[in-house]
Amino acid sequence: MGCTSISKSRKLSCMSSMAGVKAVGVAPFDSLNRISVSGAGVTSLASVYSGSTIARLELKNTTVNYLETATQGGDNRSTSVVGDIPCVFNVSKGEDLETVKLINELIKGEVVLFIEKNDGSIVAAGSQFGAMAITVTDTTGGAIADLNGFTVTFHTEEADLSRNYVLSSTALVDYATAIKPYV
Repeated sequence: MGCTSISKSRKLSCMSSMAGVKAVGVAPFDSLNRISVSGAGVTSLASVYSGSTIARLELKNTTVNYLETATQGGDNRSTSVVGDIPCVFNVSKGEDLETVKLINELIKGEVVLFIEKNDGSIVAAGSQFGAMAITVTDTTGGAIADLNGFTVTFHTEEADLSRNYVLSSTALVDYATAIKPYV
């Protein structure tokens, strides 16, 4: 028997789920307290994230896509999953300093991202080895319809695809409870 074992066939879906990302939750990464996953995804966050530990940042969802690429190492048969998500944050009139403060916080260190997709699912990215803001682009735009704001690209390097870390069961309640209030 070979190493690959596919347990069943799969039909084409009638319709794929709605694409895109509407928000990201950002929480500090702690290598000693990683999110655990089971056959049902992430079923609890309570042991890692308690009340008011996750900042929920809404995004301009027409431009946000989390792209992951899994690569198998031919020499040692290990898998590496590299992901990038460009998060677009507009700057409202008079909010320059407040937005810069937010961006400075995002680029300080490793975080865990909770990617809220338009289909209603939430997955954790960077939950095992952390996510880092690798680029920040600040633009004033040149025309009325252009972006006046920042694009922060987060980068992850994990052993598993983020879809393994879909929040289910009480993890969804834990996530909602851990979101910091809007101010």
